[in-house]
Amino acid sequence: MKKSFFKYITSGTLKLYYLLIAVAGFSMLVMCTSQDSTLKFGLKLYVSTTGNDSWSGKLSEPDQDKTDGPFATIEGARDAIRLLKEAEKLPKGNVISRNICVGGNWDKPSGFWNVSIEDKARPYLTMEDNVVAPDSGVEDSLSTSFVIADPLFVNQENPEQGKFQLDADSPALKRGFKQIPFDKIGLYQSDDRASWPVSKK
Repeated sequence: MKKSFFKYITSGTLKLYYLLIAVAGFSMLVMCTSQDSTLKFGLKLYVSTTGNDSWSGKLSEPDQDKTDGPFATIEGARDAIRLLKEAEKLPKGNVISRNICVGGNWDKPSGFWNVSIEDKARPYLTMEDNVVAPDSGVEDSLSTSFVIADPLFVNQENPEQGKFQLDADSPALKRGFKQIPFDKIGLYQSDDRASWPVSKK
């Protein structure tokens, strides 16, 4: 009788133990799910009969100036969500800066395909502080993304022979362009090198 009673108590204790584990596990699952849902549904957009589909939809009521507020229709909110999703896929951080163009084509269509920067790509580019020589092909001469000027190489007759070093008065240097450090490019003497000068076999 005592053994049977003890067995019953032990069995009941184990069941209660497993029940507590199950409840704790379920609570953690609910907590994780709610946190994840907060991340997924963090953006709130409002729709109201007093709204306007040209507004941001981030306010539940129109503001005092009637310049922003909720959307007027479900379709307006849907279109805004689609635009947000597409915006995440757009290219970002494309910068064309501190370049020197001499004798070639800067933004003028050329080559076999007769193209330059595609028009649909231009809104996603940041172009600044570039120097374009007067004899280069320019499509938009009024653009503020570059200046048309002589870059002033030290060796004007043969820039390559002068290692493309710029004169101290170069407009490129004034726009942040750095001299090309040719003395740090290529092979150099080092204790880690097996032989010097480099021998080819």
